[in-house]
Amino acid sequence: QDRARAVRSQILRLLNFYYATVVINWTGSLIYIYKPTLFVYINSILYLSLLWALVTFYHFVFLITDTGQGKRFSIRHYIIPLVLCLTLAVWSFYVPFDVQTYIVESRGDYVESYKWYSILFTSKLPVRLVYNIIYFALGIYQLYCYRRRIIDYSADEKRTSMHWLYLILALSLTMA
Repeated sequence: QDRARAVRSQILRLLNFYYATVVINWTGSLIYIYKPTLFVYINSILYLSLLWALVTFYHFVFLITDTGQGKRFSIRHYIIPLVLCLTLAVWSFYVPFDVQTYIVESRGDYVESYKWYSILFTSKLPVRLVYNIIYFALGIYQLYCYRRRIIDYSADEKRTSMHWLYLILALSLTMA
């Protein structure tokens, strides 16, 4: 009873965090277009939010498909994006503000004297695409493993139906 309540609470927190990251990401997109100088200040946070949205959704799928076999969600999923975004944040302190603003206002032009920084600064879309593929595949794999574990549990087709979970996974692609 207490374990179930703790899991429900964790799921609720994850969903709230997920939707918060989605709101931050959409807001960040508007800031990128309409307030480029503000975007420069919050770029690392937006990058982190972008990646954590995908990780958080996978964490949610991981929790709701848990069968109590002791498999734990690895915190490394959250640490890797954090390291990437901290690298961007620290590096940004050493790059002139006008260079960063130029990258945003030009919609991603590289500044030759800051080529590697420009690449990292503008890497959100390719990195997001890679993360989207990885975490969607992990989610599908998690659902596949869950389905295999519960198929023996119940002969009731309604109980083993996973259509609702596949729909949620598909919808996540459009939200993050």
